[in-house]
Amino acid sequence: MFEHGLSVKETAKAVGFRDQFYFSRVFKRIMGYAPSAVASNNHMARLFPID
Repeated sequence: MFEHGLSVKETAKAVGFRDQFYFSRVFKRIMGYAPSAVASNNHMARLFPID
């Protein structure tokens, strides 16, 4: 999802949530971290690849 360059709002809509803030709360409750953290980590991984 985030690896495709989608924002949290776009991702929420793509998986059927109308409210990005509700999506963020549900995501954090299930995963243990905010979706923005995933997006940030993916961005950092692209900037500084370990390969």
